[in-house]
Amino acid sequence: MAIFLTLSAAPAQAEYFEEGTVRASLGVGTGTLGDQRYFILGPGLGFFVLDGLELELDTELWFVGDPSLFVLSPGIRYTVTQLGDFMPYVGGFYKHAFIKGLDDTDSIGARLGISWDLAPGVMASGGVVFEYDLGCEAIPELGVSCSRFLPELGLSLLF
Repeated sequence: MAIFLTLSAAPAQAEYFEEGTVRASLGVGTGTLGDQRYFILGPGLGFFVLDGLELELDTELWFVGDPSLFVLSPGIRYTVTQLGDFMPYVGGFYKHAFIKGLDDTDSIGARLGISWDLAPGVMASGGVVFEYDLGCEAIPELGVSCSRFLPELGLSLLF
């Protein structure tokens, strides 16, 4: 699980999802790969091509564990803003992981959640992510799964 801090270049919540708005984000968290525990730093950018429709390019840098990883993840997300204070979102993404000394891996996924205002200039979001590893062979008898559900939490500072 990771908790993300998202900084936006928009002056107000209503304008945050408008066409032409740019999102800059920085995520931090932890993760595991095999028996290794990692610190994850995740800078990202987004651009609203239409009201509510964001094209995203996020990254993840996995530090401390061995081997090191770099993940590049383009995606798309649509947020429904016409419902008032609670704004549901849905999206999809592709991930390519560059793993030092090993073969790269690819995955695809989807997200579903809701964003809401916490205070003036502060918005929270929460949801669930489903991710499927491409080229993976599941072995249920050994507990090897190619798919997973993950929680998604976010905090946006609007300025």
